[in-house]
Amino acid sequence: MPDSESSTPQFETPALPKRILLKIVGGESNALAYRQAITVAGRLIDGGLWNGESPIHVDDVYAVSKKMKPLANKDFSLFTLEDFVKIGKL
Repeated sequence: MPDSESSTPQFETPALPKRILLKIVGGESNALAYRQAITVAGRLIDGGLWNGESPIHVDDVYAVSKKMKPLANKDFSLFTLEDFVKIGKL
């Protein structure tokens, strides 16, 4: 019987910033919206559009999430960060 540690795939976790500057500025701002905003932020980081350090504003987190849904991480190279969020000081 194989050792359970050796059969478990090992993945490297990318280094994430200690603090993500993210603000929902329009639409709903309840707990579910903030959870969705974190998912949007993760997709932007995974897609290479955002470094997680510059502040971003999400006007409508549900609309942005819907826009991102059909995209694979490699598809984000066809867009700019401003196609999804506003950039600037919180």
